Amino acid sequence: MNDPYLLAIDIGTTNTKAALFRPDGTVVSAASRRHSISSPREGFAEHDAERVWWAETAAVCAELTAAGGVAEKIAAVAVSTLSPALLPVDKAGNALYPAMLYNLDRRSVKELEELGEHFPVGQLSTGPKILWLKRHEPELFDATACFVGAPTFLVNKLTGNMVADHACYTIAGMPYDAEHMRWDETMCAACGVTPELLPELKYGVEIGGYVTPEAAKATGLRAGTPVSVGTGDFPAECCSFGTVYAHSVRLTFGTTVGVNFGYNSSDPLFRDYDYAASMAARPKRRGGAMPNGCSTVDWAIRLISGPGNEPLPDERLLALYESVPAGANGVTLLPFLNGGNGAPLYRPEAKGVLFGLENRHAHGEIYRAALEGLAYSVRMLLDPKPGENNEAVAMAGGIRIPGLLQTVSDVTGYTLTPLPAFNNALVGDAFLAGMACGMFSGLEDVNAWLNVGEPVRPNPANREVYDRGFEVFKKLCDAMTSAL
Repeated sequence: MNDPYLLAIDIGTTNTKAALFRPDGTVVSAASRRHSISSPREGFAEHDAERVWWAETAAVCAELTAAGGVAEKIAAVAVSTLSPALLPVDKAGNALYPAMLYNLDRRSVKELEELGEHFPVGQLSTGPKILWLKRHEPELFDATACFVGAPTFLVNKLTGNMVADHACYTIAGMPYDAEHMRWDETMCAACGVTPELLPELKYGVEIGGYVTPEAAKATGLRAGTPVSVGTGDFPAECCSFGTVYAHSVRLTFGTTVGVNFGYNSSDPLFRDYDYAASMAARPKRRGGAMPNGCSTVDWAIRLISGPGNEPLPDERLLALYESVPAGANGVTLLPFLNGGNGAPLYRPEAKGVLFGLENRHAHGEIYRAALEGLAYSVRMLLDPKPGENNEAVAMAGGIRIPGLLQTVSDVTGYTLTPLPAFNNALVGDAFLAGMACGMFSGLEDVNAWLNVGEPVRPNPANREVYDRGFEVFKKLCDAMTSAL
């Protein structure tokens, strides 16, 4: 195949993105679509899988393959998605119910508490959501042929195969047994299912199937094109820097913000994954995923942009940020706008709070407080230790938000090395596609694609004000959760 392409697709919380890559990492073309979360009831966070995940995937594929001869050049396809989500499907792979989105969806708090008395279960686990469906939608539950996540749903739409990768469920947990890398029958029974109602487990670098004639008509892809098993967006992002920063502290700034201590979350994508060794090397207490991540900053930008207005341009946001001193003139934002059902509070009833407002405050204070509230949350998860090598890499689209990296660096005391990429998840997807079709042999093949930005270092002049601000932030978190 002359001048082969790799097709990368990523479904996020608010965007569907796709790009064609050459084997050297060059981006040939890209396409995207925007969507939103549906919240029909308090605590619900959903996507219409057919309308959002599949229709938008088909649309971006059709856009990228519209030019003659492009589809024939695509050597393989890989998909990453928001993860974990839960979607019940029928035998044909059609969605039977809206998808329940990771820890943004808080309807199964009771089930989480009950299962947590007997099993290792967390805010991201799909098990409590399965049990919630069994209790509250019994007819739908009985009609379900398989409970899947977004990667499985899309790979099934493209290939007809119902497969899932280990990496997604290593993160999601129950009813997955991460130590033995299989579905756990006891945990499945507690959720009312059997392993037969869950996808076949494989590795993200493996071939999940081949594009069917039906999918080819919908997407413009060539029938028979290999499709990798795929993975979640975070493991895909971790592939984007190859092996260079595999053991570094990593901050991922997306709708959800991830804080990870050098545990290589991309490892379960490969056949030689040693779970016991990886977990032994991973700190047990620190890190986590914050559903109230850059989405909180997006909220603040919409608020100060005015009703019906386009978001303020970056230069205007930077000017607002620079017009207000560290500490936002006494304004503090608790960034739990989607509820606190996730790091760093793990309190589903938590709410957002804008504290300390006076009539002298304006847009600059609100914007700066949003950045600082996010940074304080990151500091809670990093939990910096005296004498530690306080350095981390920062990636994903949020690193471009004006003032964000400097604020996080100042608040945490960490030096941040940005890894600007066209799109980290899409770069990781291109790698997975290359592995699936035999174009690549290992993660080190991506090292040459890596783009490293100038480090962002903490400003010592802001240390004292942010140490005080952090103590205020923690007291406000305690007061807010106590009042609920």
